[in-house]
Amino acid sequence: MLSVVVNAAPWPASSKQSFSPSEAEWIYQPEEVDYYHPVLRVKAGHEFDPEAVTATTFRRLNKYKDSWEGKFPEKFNFRGFCGYFSLAEVGAAREFSRRVLHLEKQQIIALAGAPSFKGRGFNGWEWLSPKSEFWVYNFGGGWIPVYLVFEGNTCVRSGICSRDQFHAYEEWRIRQICQFGPGKSYSSIVSWLGQPDSVSDAKGRKASSPKTPAKQIVSCFYQFSSGTGANIYFKNGICTGSDCGEERVYILH
Repeated sequence: MLSVVVNAAPWPASSKQSFSPSEAEWIYQPEEVDYYHPVLRVKAGHEFDPEAVTATTFRRLNKYKDSWEGKFPEKFNFRGFCGYFSLAEVGAAREFSRRVLHLEKQQIIALAGAPSFKGRGFNGWEWLSPKSEFWVYNFGGGWIPVYLVFEGNTCVRSGICSRDQFHAYEEWRIRQICQFGPGKSYSSIVSWLGQPDSVSDAKGRKASSPKTPAKQIVSCFYQFSSGTGANIYFKNGICTGSDCGEERVYILH
């Protein structure tokens, strides 16, 4: 089972009463500190105010990867970031899920940018038909997962995934990639999955917006959450295999 462990204690139940059970699963209680979220401008441990949403809030939170180095004390790390700001980030993700309901696809993309995933064929959620198109967005440093379900061009259902739901989705995505990838060209995989989050060439050089010729790419990485993703390996531009990997482990030989 894939999982992300945040080094913080869960919030007391009384602090989660305004959240659904699936939302509350992503909330942790940090120690009292004076750190502020770089995008939401919310103090650690405080809730997000929906009235504070700007035209760029959700775009900046979408697959958030901005470095916190130099913004916080040296001891502050990625796990700490997720814990300190989970309450605000879950609130922001919930606000997004409320705003996109009944919107059309282009309106949603204008609001938050492209999703982490869009497709169909998943049967891991009992209420989702494999024929239904669904999208997944990931928001904040904790990559809080939000699902959107469509009928035609319109979002008809949305919400924050529970941990079990998201684990099922992650495992399905990895199986998809493992089954699809071998023997396919780099361009075919990018056409199917979109641009990877990073690529590496034979010299270990990395790029988030790859310009490296396909035949020089030895691996690429697709991120699913704050701690999981899939590595795909290539030789002469053709996929030779794939596996599950950890975020930020990009030098793959």
